[in-house]
Amino acid sequence: MRLARANVPPIYALTDASAGLPADEIVARLVEEGIHWIQARADGLHDADALTVLERAVAHLPAEVRLLVDHRIDLAVAAEADGVHLGDRDLSPGIARRICGGDSFIVGVSVHSVEGALAAAGDSDVDYVSIGPIFQSKILGAPGPLGLDAIERARKRIEKPIVAFGGITASNARSVIEAGADTVAVVSALYCRGSLRDNVRRLKEGVVRQ
Repeated sequence: MRLARANVPPIYALTDASAGLPADEIVARLVEEGIHWIQARADGLHDADALTVLERAVAHLPAEVRLLVDHRIDLAVAAEADGVHLGDRDLSPGIARRICGGDSFIVGVSVHSVEGALAAAGDSDVDYVSIGPIFQSKILGAPGPLGLDAIERARKRIEKPIVAFGGITASNARSVIEAGADTVAVVSALYCRGSLRDNVRRLKEGVVRQ
């Protein structure tokens, strides 16, 4: 296993245009707040501009921070990011692994069912499986919420790291971790209201609350 569960932090932050800042500036602020796993999205930009933003994001990352690029294998490799996150309409994990040319490159995939999670986990080129939406979410094209039961069922049969996404907030994050997820992927909980610093703090308190 290239990516050990013990090495996956409990919060996986995604950049988002709703923050009102370029992805590289959001990444820098997330790093300042102690987030060590980040997925950068450069939607709506021409490729050259997207690459510039991603290169700026990567340039000053501390060694302990992992930055993955959403969807775009080519931009992830060109920017020298740590990995790529793939959806069901993207190129396959095997092709991503072939393009990136090494085991140190992290490849994650999103799925929308327990069956999909099991299939993805069985792919030797996949490092982690992201399953959701767990709760009610505004994610376009996603099915209804899967519930915590989906995490529990997947955990019983998957040894690779499990990322949970969809409708996760500071108030329900701990229940997701307790159900078996290794980390929670968050967007709205970071940017919807309040300051990024306060939202990160609440999420950190949420995932460790006893």
